[in-house]
Amino acid sequence: MPEDTQKVFISHASEDKERFVMQFAKRLRSQGIDAWVDIWEMLPGDSLVDKIFEEGIKNARAMIVVLSSFSVEKPWVREELNAGFLNRVSGRCKVIPVVIDDCDVPEALRSTVWQRITDLENYDAEFQRIVDAIYGRTQKPPLGSPVAIVRRQRIRDDLANNRVQTNLADAGYDQRDFEGLILDKYEAPVLRLQALQVYLTFVSVSANVLGQLLNDPDIDIRRTILRYIHKKPSPDFYELFDSKAIEKLMRDPEEEVVVAATRLACDLAEHGKIPRKILTAVNKHSYWLVRRIAIDCIIKTDDPETLDLLYEFRTTSYHVSQQLIRDYIEQHYEKFDDRQKQLAIDLLENLIRAKRASQISKTKNLKLLERLRNSDK
Repeated sequence: MPEDTQKVFISHASEDKERFVMQFAKRLRSQGIDAWVDIWEMLPGDSLVDKIFEEGIKNARAMIVVLSSFSVEKPWVREELNAGFLNRVSGRCKVIPVVIDDCDVPEALRSTVWQRITDLENYDAEFQRIVDAIYGRTQKPPLGSPVAIVRRQRIRDDLANNRVQTNLADAGYDQRDFEGLILDKYEAPVLRLQALQVYLTFVSVSANVLGQLLNDPDIDIRRTILRYIHKKPSPDFYELFDSKAIEKLMRDPEEEVVVAATRLACDLAEHGKIPRKILTAVNKHSYWLVRRIAIDCIIKTDDPETLDLLYEFRTTSYHVSQQLIRDYIEQHYEKFDDRQKQLAIDLLENLIRAKRASQISKTKNLKLLERLRNSDK
């Protein structure tokens, strides 16, 4: 038996063997606990007293007493639960009462914390508590390091007094100090943003941390992360996004976040990380700058899909966006096939009808529209 194996003796009534004890003992063994059960350990001719007291109990880390309506009436179990005997045993090992029936707990065990099991078919939580008791484990959360707490407070003070930038080297701060503060949503938002701005000055920044912050409830945090990735592109950062993730950010309720997300979507599309069609998700966004960024990005890569993607913006009325679409059509319509030419005509007609479109834009669109219609004549 390995030295670190925990041995336990199970005191029980024979009537409880099949309904609970054998299956319970097997579960204990699966957890590295050597459960001592008489049917496994004793053979005909063995001394009952020697086997139980010299082998079963003497070397046990714990003695599990299964209390049931049967066991509390058994003379042998009552002998094992004798107060004098329990006093001797408790000096060597831990006594763990396990109550499986609605029965009276013997007086000798009433001062001992017991584990009650009400459902013999489903007792995972209770079983784990018993295993923890055998191994001497506790579910109590660990205490935070006093050193870490003092260190966190020092960062707070330095951020509040704008001393961090000059104190980074002298104070011995590293990235983990700032990551802990930034990811702690119980910290003040202004403090977290200050910490993030300092964190992004480090030579190496964790893509995992940035990924977590993309869904942060604070708009300034989300916007800062998106702008940072746009300005300092990296393959590790791009791996944070798929089509679903970037489209979610492009539908953010905050306009500035959508602007930053749309710029980043352009970067991802240009690097082949997402399809350009994702850019059409903002085709009806109320902020003109968002639509203009997406249109400009679509036009940068000229391929057979470009005109179809631009058609999704047919209701835009902002004059710069209309100018971008019009310039694209004007530069390429001679190469259009019949389907594309008809699509361009439909697109221009829609732009002319767009609400709040300027008269100058409408006039220019009409002139180009006439050229397209007359191009085949």
